[in-house]
Amino acid sequence: MRNLGGFRLAGRLASGALGDTYLARSSSEEVVAVKVIHDALNADINFRRVFALESVSAGGLRHPQHVNVRHAGREADAAWIARDFVSGVSLADV
Repeated sequence: MRNLGGFRLAGRLASGALGDTYLARSSSEEVVAVKVIHDALNADINFRRVFALESVSAGGLRHPQHVNVRHAGREADAAWIARDFVSGVSLADV
């Protein structure tokens, strides 16, 4: 298992245009979803800057109809964002 920012990544949930999303657990055993940004985007300094700004902005939002950002960061050349895990069907299946 890989660790990023204190989260233990388990199985991959999905893969999309920005990166791969994994089911993960925090050090306190809370279940979260961690998106790890694709290498090609990580290499783009402009993308990294926008990603960092948007992560901070999204992290400040608290609303019952919004999936909360727990933490975001960059570690070992991998940008990532951890959000609350919402179980259910994929939006692609809706």
